[in-house]
Amino acid sequence: MAAVRQAAGKAVVASPPRIPFLQSADKIRSHTSNIISTFKAEIDAIAAMPDDKVSLFTVAKAWGHAEGVAASASVAVTLPSFASGSGDTQEKKEVREASSQAKKELSNMWNALYERVDLNNVLQTLMKKEASFAGWSAEDIRFVQIQSTRLKRGGVHLSDAERTKLGQIRVRCAELCSNIEQNINQDTKKISFAPKELAGVPEAFIANAPTDDNKNILIGMKRPEYAPVLKFCSVESTRQRLTEALHQRCPENKDLFAELMHLRHKAAEYLGYKSHNHYILEPKMAKNPEEVYTFLNDLAESLKVKAQEERDALEALKRQHTGNTQAELMPWDMAFLENIQRKELFNIDDNKIKEYFPLDHVLKEIMSIYGSLLGVKFEKLDRPELVWDEDVSLYAVHDDSADGGVLGYFFLDLFPRPGKYGHQCVLPIQPCYLLPESEKLQAPAVALVGNFPRPEAGKPVLLRHDEVRTMFHEYGHVCHGVLTKADYSLFSWAWSAVPYPGGVENDFLEVPSMMFEQWIWKPEILMRLSSKYDNPSEKLPMETIQTLSKLRKHNRALHEVRYLAMALVDMKMHAEALPEKPEEGFPILAKHYTETLEEVALVKPVAGCHYVTSWYHMIHGYDAGYYGYGWSESMAMDCFATFEKTTEGCENTKLGRKVRDTILTPGATKSGSDMIKDFLEREPANTAFLQSLGITK
Repeated sequence: MAAVRQAAGKAVVASPPRIPFLQSADKIRSHTSNIISTFKAEIDAIAAMPDDKVSLFTVAKAWGHAEGVAASASVAVTLPSFASGSGDTQEKKEVREASSQAKKELSNMWNALYERVDLNNVLQTLMKKEASFAGWSAEDIRFVQIQSTRLKRGGVHLSDAERTKLGQIRVRCAELCSNIEQNINQDTKKISFAPKELAGVPEAFIANAPTDDNKNILIGMKRPEYAPVLKFCSVESTRQRLTEALHQRCPENKDLFAELMHLRHKAAEYLGYKSHNHYILEPKMAKNPEEVYTFLNDLAESLKVKAQEERDALEALKRQHTGNTQAELMPWDMAFLENIQRKELFNIDDNKIKEYFPLDHVLKEIMSIYGSLLGVKFEKLDRPELVWDEDVSLYAVHDDSADGGVLGYFFLDLFPRPGKYGHQCVLPIQPCYLLPESEKLQAPAVALVGNFPRPEAGKPVLLRHDEVRTMFHEYGHVCHGVLTKADYSLFSWAWSAVPYPGGVENDFLEVPSMMFEQWIWKPEILMRLSSKYDNPSEKLPMETIQTLSKLRKHNRALHEVRYLAMALVDMKMHAEALPEKPEEGFPILAKHYTETLEEVALVKPVAGCHYVTSWYHMIHGYDAGYYGYGWSESMAMDCFATFEKTTEGCENTKLGRKVRDTILTPGATKSGSDMIKDFLEREPANTAFLQSLGITK
């Protein structure tokens, strides 16, 4: 038994995050400079430690504390680039630009940390002096072992000249990622359509859409703005023009992406790896590219026949509806034709279903379901001074026990704003780590950042069924984040949207959320989540619920091969060296995309497209990692099947608490492989995942 008490048994300081809202670019720059100088001074002191002073507390604990403080302080300067407050003034744009620059500088700070030979020497001295790790906790041991590996991967074994060159490459890569992200977030392009060009689109949507001086409707590039047009508009030329605009976003990122791919490969070669794929995958569950290619290609091959049948059915439907026997299925047809299928084959009307999912009710029930399952309670706090926009709300998460102690906090930021991140995600706000002055843990905090549609005239915010699924999924990340207990911020829930290191392996990151996502297909859960906005006692009809369950598998193979194609594009982009000149490199990236989409996803790509220029995942830590969604889903379905095999099913609170104790609370204090085995009490299997895809072996 370790002499040091594990983080899971320690209390959390019940104090919500107090983010300094920096309202000017100068303040962001000043704050960033302070974070960097303070962190560097503390690390310098550790790196200069005499051998006779080296100990667990003077090295590992001091390093962990310095990292926790810097990570906590970083949100003040990085948050504005991700979720800035309302307004699109020049001052706001300058704040966002300064915030993007701050994230870049902090990323460089942490990258440089792992290039320090002096720090590595002190750490190796510690590991030799404490070879038996007597009196250390398992988390202490994992911390020094992982930091040792990170230093090796940072290049401490290289010559001074090689390390300097590698550092320059990494600084440039961080700069490129920041610039690409900024270009995507700042893209406010809108496409103008005459009202007649939007035939079939719900009137309420058009009534709420912005217009130009000629009273044409303006459609933007964020999902709530364009998705209804692609789904409902009967005018093919409109869907085509909008799809082309979406696939040709941010042309200014072409050269940036090509340079980034070139430099990533070059950095991997400096460190002795064959490719960026090999470098990135080494510490993950998959370990190497061969495992990933086998996983993706085997799935694609297993789904090929079924996916082709589903694709041919959509093309036949297009020919039937257009009267053109030669019509070809195109990317802009997919959502529109699938919506027709939903109506004709299943009698499903998404606009009618939306009426049963008012946002406020959905949120209340999601929190109730997660609360019962995991043994927690959610409390909305009236603290407007702690949020960054009037749309944002703050919640405390309590343990559902006699003392009801605080476990963590989360923010809800659900509606679009200019310059805000354009998708849905959960953003780390404050890591969990040990506060040495109190021997308690800092409460972890996260923010659920969304872009859900705002209320239509005379109605509350209503969610489509797939938006309910997204919300349920993201709450899985919220709970993973706020239930983490870790002595070191390195093991608190995090991902690469933040500049500091932390979190589980990327190919394990989605496991809890993908497991919880399965809840929304269960009739008893859908009954709880539904409440008709104009008649709250009315639930979604059972016939509709049963139909939605059938719909879950409709065109599943076609959707899955689209995902597999994108995962293969990611691997191909990071598998080889690109020409040094970006104008020569980008056509190769574009070719990987078009050829793989046509071969694997079975749909012709948009002519002249450069979709990768607006692909967030490639700059947010999913490079050589997009496969992780499918990899995680395989384990998630195995976990879900464990619930399904019990009498209580999704309401099995004993298993829910086991998920909390074995997967959520540990954060990254254990490896993903160990956590999944702790929950399943065996090695994971892919049987349930393959069955969910209709594959039997």
